[in-house]
Amino acid sequence: KNFGKHSAMMAGFRFVRGQYVVNLDDDCQCPVEELWKLMDALLLEGYDCATAVYERKKEAAWKRLGSRLNTAMVNLLIQPPKGLVMENFLVIRRYVCDEILRYPNPYPYVSGLLLRATHRIKMLPMEERERQAGTTTFTFRKMVALWVNGLTAFSILPLRFASFCGLASAVGGFGYGLFAVVRKLLGADIQAGYSSTIALILFLGGMVLFSLGIIGEYVGRIYMCINHSPQYVVRAVEKSRGEA
Repeated sequence: KNFGKHSAMMAGFRFVRGQYVVNLDDDCQCPVEELWKLMDALLLEGYDCATAVYERKKEAAWKRLGSRLNTAMVNLLIQPPKGLVMENFLVIRRYVCDEILRYPNPYPYVSGLLLRATHRIKMLPMEERERQAGTTTFTFRKMVALWVNGLTAFSILPLRFASFCGLASAVGGFGYGLFAVVRKLLGADIQAGYSSTIALILFLGGMVLFSLGIIGEYVGRIYMCINHSPQYVVRAVEKSRGEA
């Protein structure tokens, strides 16, 4: 069964050994000859992750558009370092890999898990190779599924957006009802029942959405707890001189 690229990455992280973990695609598009540039960022500059950044991705236009939308969603919901773009060709430290593996649930979103562990990420411009083997299996349906997974995986912002929409609708309905009453008192010719019905629908509908948003806030907090969101991440532990 195809569990998706991110699930396959989690499986690889589970079995890999070593202090540094390299991730790359199997279609030979990643410029693996540039690997030591990524390694130097960790070994010499102290970064926790180094990722390739391609000036021009050699793939279909709809996939490039999907990548941009996915990056925009990550920037909005997860709030990574400004200007961060991540590709599949990257290197991470062992502790980052271990922190990613603390996520035990289905539907993993590796970019979000990585950003949950560290923001010490360096981007290195590289040139993507032409595809050497096979054809892509990343269909439009899978791209949409990945986008939805990222949208709901690490943020309750969509629930808060629903609360905001409900509150705005309720305030709009109350304001429209007040406006209709004032117009009627001033003698305007208004069709009986129409304004009050619209105002009541807007107000009650908005209050229902707002109430659901409040409930969603609690559900979202429960979800984030189930999601094992860390309070902190320990990068390293230094032994004192008195310890053996």
